[in-house]
Amino acid sequence: MTWAWRPESGRRQRLAPTAANARPAFGYYRSERESVEWRAFAIQVLALQDDTIASVTNSYYPTTLNVPAITKGTGTVTILNDDIGMPWLKLAAGTSGQMTIYLGNPTAAQDTVTVTSAKPDVAKVPSSFLAQSGRSTLDFAVDAGTPGTSLITVKFPPSLGGTILTANVDVYTPATLAMQPPSLSIPVNTTSTLTVTMSPAPPAPA
Repeated sequence: MTWAWRPESGRRQRLAPTAANARPAFGYYRSERESVEWRAFAIQVLALQDDTIASVTNSYYPTTLNVPAITKGTGTVTILNDDIGMPWLKLAAGTSGQMTIYLGNPTAAQDTVTVTSAKPDVAKVPSSFLAQSGRSTLDFAVDAGTPGTSLITVKFPPSLGGTILTANVDVYTPATLAMQPPSLSIPVNTTSTLTVTMSPAPPAPA
């Protein structure tokens, strides 16, 4: 976070997000103009009510204590396989779809990936599929059966990293609408009735 308040007398001030007493808080740090260190000065604890801040409690560090400082520095962070995952899938009963696996890096080899469904009557999947080399996404077919939820598990062989991924397939009963009469002509300044029926009927309000 950037400056907490306007700099005064050459002193820089900054807030750092943290937590205290199971509440959101900010550490309040100060630094002299020419200093490379940020010295802890206080901690500000927020009390939240709904979506607003109800109060802020300030607790100041005694100046005689040797409080740790935040020192400026640089470094390198390398993120690998950041996008690996398998999103959930929602299908109408009696239809088919595809689950997609996203890989952070392309596959380094060609090998067989195994697939299982916790409830084959809900979601049917192939027992395995061949992952081609150099692919950053992989797909396999899913057949939706009876309404419900089934957990799909995908296991990669050691040659492809040995990763295990899981995701749900939600199968629902599609609704249809019927109108009676199918067509209706209404003269000017008159009224008529058109009935729309949903099948299956929506659940009653709680």
